[in-house]
Amino acid sequence: MSADQAVDLGGITNEAGQITLSAPGLVGPLNITAAKEGFEATTIEDVDVEDVTIILFPNDGEGEPPPPVPGVIARGVVSGLDVLPKPINETYVNIIVVESSHTSPRNRGRLPPPGPGALLMEDGPFEAFVRPGEIALVATAGEIDRNVLKAFQDGEMDYWTMRNSLSVSAMGLRRYISANPGDELDGLDIEIDHPMDLVFPVDLDNPPAGGGVGPQFYVSLPSLNLGAEGYWMLDTQAYGVDPNLTMRKMPRLEGWDPDIQYFLFSVAFSNSPDNTPMSLNVEETRDVEAGILITPFVGSPFILSPNEGGPLNENQLVTWGVHDGFEGPIVPPSANLVLIAEPALGPPKPLWRYVTPSLVTELEIPPLPEIAGATGLGGGMMFLTVNPFIIEGGGFDFDNFTYDDLAQYRWKSWGVRTITFTR
Repeated sequence: MSADQAVDLGGITNEAGQITLSAPGLVGPLNITAAKEGFEATTIEDVDVEDVTIILFPNDGEGEPPPPVPGVIARGVVSGLDVLPKPINETYVNIIVVESSHTSPRNRGRLPPPGPGALLMEDGPFEAFVRPGEIALVATAGEIDRNVLKAFQDGEMDYWTMRNSLSVSAMGLRRYISANPGDELDGLDIEIDHPMDLVFPVDLDNPPAGGGVGPQFYVSLPSLNLGAEGYWMLDTQAYGVDPNLTMRKMPRLEGWDPDIQYFLFSVAFSNSPDNTPMSLNVEETRDVEAGILITPFVGSPFILSPNEGGPLNENQLVTWGVHDGFEGPIVPPSANLVLIAEPALGPPKPLWRYVTPSLVTELEIPPLPEIAGATGLGGGMMFLTVNPFIIEGGGFDFDNFTYDDLAQYRWKSWGVRTITFTR
């Protein structure tokens, strides 16, 4: 459809998924929608080029889940706890836990518990159940309340709840482990040789701020990026109502391989059930001695129409805005990704994907012809998510972008607001 809605063309592609649409007087910019039953519909707004490729993602389920992958048994000797000071409070005791790296910066809690042989109260041999793949083993030492430890050992508390009660003081790494499913690996000794005593400032550069329903809190969540071996989520965070934060209990990287970096996930978030509207930034660096400036932040979106829990209007319009920064005007996004989904037994079922240019904050969901089948918007309750985003390194060209640019791993900063609506 042309921007002035004077020309509305449609048709069915050939077997290769190709179609040519033309008409007298057809000029850009255009809104282009592709839809197929069993797939998420997609619209790209304000297209001003001849050739456009749209990829549709299936949304009709993925069949039975695959069988579980066998885990790995890792064994070795861990040392270093004996040189750490004993807790001042006799209610606490020093322990070691041995775990493996994980696949994304903040998913450590999705690892299976490493088992009783991976929790030690003194230096000595360990046996840990870990995931297969390219991994690193991490030994963490710290102090824990004896009552919490006993509740876990008596089966009254799950592993990760107990683990979150550990006040860490030092850690050690064993890298370059290649583990196949079902392997049993021996000789993986670990020395706890890195005190977690580094403190440095983390300044969030003009993150969004909003009165009422808008960002009022700021946090930076650190991990270690271990390259092919994944990540290690560190047991600390910097948090405040002011974006000038202080990170504590961090390990220094001296003595470790030069490819290891700090990965900081920084968020401006709201006091709402899902913490949206929010704005997020990812930063990777090795140099933190003088502190880190986290920049840029995109504006956190607020949705104007439809209202939370209310109906989509007759024109099927979605409109939104973004909060300004803590210190003034916010950096504009590279583009905006708007997603509509509906509840399902598992994750929500995606229905529509809509991409708009940087400053476009309104869209009209186009009607689909009968030939599109049972696709597009359904009835009942649905989820609407607005994501303005900034591409890593900048230089985003809306007339020449690819699906890689829309992938979240390319985003330097992005905003999130999700509401429910009906139709």
